[in-house]
Formats: sequence, structure tokens, C-alpha cells
Amino acid sequence: MLGIALLVVAVLDFNAAASEMERAVIEGDEATLLRLSDQFRNALDSDPADREVRLPYAVAYVSWRLAFFHERGSKPYENLLKSAERELKRILDANPNDAEAQALYGTVNGWLITGAWSAIRRGPRADKAYRRAREIAPENPRAVMHQGLSRLFRPTAFGGGVDKAEAELSLALKLFDEEARDKPWPNGGHAEIQAWMGQLMEKKGEFDRARAYYDKALEQEPNYRWVREELLPALEAEEAKRSTP
Repeated sequence: MLGIALLVVAVLDFNAAASEMERAVIEGDEATLLRLSDQFRNALDSDPADREVRLPYAVAYVSWRLAFFHERGSKPYENLLKSAERELKRILDANPNDAEAQALYGTVNGWLITGAWSAIRRGPRADKAYRRAREIAPENPRAVMHQGLSRLFRPTAFGGGVDKAEAELSLALKLFDEEARDKPWPNGGHAEIQAWMGQLMEKKGEFDRARAYYDKALEQEPNYRWVREELLPALEAEEAKRSTP
């Protein structure tokens, strides 16, 4: 008599995992992001008929977030971004009208610019993706934020600058205020836009306004590690330096 082997497959609770991922982003919890990355990839290898439709984007998104933990230009940094790029490219080949994927594809390409040659290739690719994301979903706050951050960090000669960034990020802030907090994932960025507005104000030399934005971010997310442990201490050090006779 043959025994019957039962295979127990752990089913990924995607909504719970996505929520845990956004919490890990806020708390700077690399270990949790690495674990979730493995879970998302394993689930992505499952039967497509049973697969959560947002999984490919989650795989790309968590790779992009993990790149934050590495030095810009390092091998782990580049590998994570190129992994995100490959997944986003597959998503967009199948559905070019995915605004979230278009916006993140633009940002990943921007982060992969390391010099003149890569700027020639990746800069136009990023701009095209940002434009497409805005055409598809003009009121998507993450798409607007991604493009605004691109403006903040690129040279004025190539379409960047504080004024252009402020226009985009201010619009993103408004759109985040209008977005329902209980919408299905992707739904993050509500505290993050406050942090980036603070960074923008620091670039403008408006330190009181920068602090107000950081305080607002911490009101929303008291455990926001980037703001609490990096941005606010750096702001306080700059203020102290400026107040020294």
C-alpha cells in the first residue's frame, strides 16, 4: 500500500507582507526587507494562476529599497538596482500602462547613472518613464514624487533644480494628502514626502521649514529611522554650526 504524501505549501498573505515591508522601510529594518524579498521571489516562482498580481512589482520595489542600505556605486547597490530594473522591464513589456512601475523604472535608471556614458543612456530612459507615468496617472502621488526627486538631484542644465523640484514635490504632498490611506498597496510615501520636503527646504536654506517637515514626518511615523537618526541630527548640527560666532 502506497502512502499518500501531503505537500503543505505556505501561502503568502500578500497584503500583510506588503504592510510589513512598508513598516520595515520606515524603521530601516534591512533584515526584514531581505526576508520579505526572499518570500516575494519564492511566491513569484509559484503557479502563475495562483499568483498575486502585484508580486512582480513588490519584488522590484523591495530590491530598490534594499539598495538604500549600500554605498552608492558599490557592487551590492548596483546589483540590487539592476535586479529591480529587470523585473520592472518585464512588467512594462507586459503592461506599459502600469504607472507605478513606470515611475519606479525612471527612478531606478536615475540611480544607476554613474557618469557621462550612463547618463546618455539612462537619463532619457528615466525621463520617458516619468512622463509616461504622469500621463497614465496624473494624480498618483508616488509618480509625482519620483519625478520631483529626479529634479532635486539632477543638474539644472539637465532639467533639475530646486524650483522645479519644489513644484513637483509640493504637488506630490497635496496628492498624498488626498489619497486614501486604506487603498490597496502600493500605498506608501505619506511620511516620506514630508522628509523629502524637509530635504528640499534645507537645500533652500530654510531650516525652520525643514524642521517643521521632519516633525510632521515623525508625527505620522514616530519610528521613522531616517528622519529621527539621520536627517534631524544633521539639521541640528548645521544649525549649531551656523549659530557659532
